[in-house]
Amino acid sequence: VTNRSNIFYKENAAGGASHQITVTFVGLRSCAWTAFEISGAKISGALDQTASNKGNTPGTDASVGPSSATTQANEIVIAGAGTRADSGANINMSAASSGYTNVFTESDALTWGTGGSVDYKIVAATGTQSATYSHNDTGASFEWSAVLATFMEAASSSGIVRPHSL
Repeated sequence: VTNRSNIFYKENAAGGASHQITVTFVGLRSCAWTAFEISGAKISGALDQTASNKGNTPGTDASVGPSSATTQANEIVIAGAGTRADSGANINMSAASSGYTNVFTESDALTWGTGGSVDYKIVAATGTQSATYSHNDTGASFEWSAVLATFMEAASSSGIVRPHSL
């Protein structure tokens, strides 16, 4: 499977509306990305748990997890999934399974059909995390990948705040 989903993060970044993010892709046929800001997370060592998965079985949901159990309650879970198909079909990827809030959903029927979704949830108790994404592609050339990461709340925080898109 050549389709990839990734999560990149920057701890203790300055907040606000005047961010500049440069993304350069070389040799890719199709891609999608999103960025958003989170407040209330630890400023150092915030990343707690991760999980990833990929597959290419037509007609099956994209899924990731379970992760290892979160270290503490009050963590934010960021999950994402992406698809690619050589069919050029318009692939529709759903938002993540129950409990998640969708931040970004993309579908594209350019030369290479793609679809993707980025979602989050804030958990109040420790536990393993997972996400499932449904899609409409049943073609033989279909590929999907999914990732998730959990980030810990700062001890002095009044709670992790809903992320907002940049």
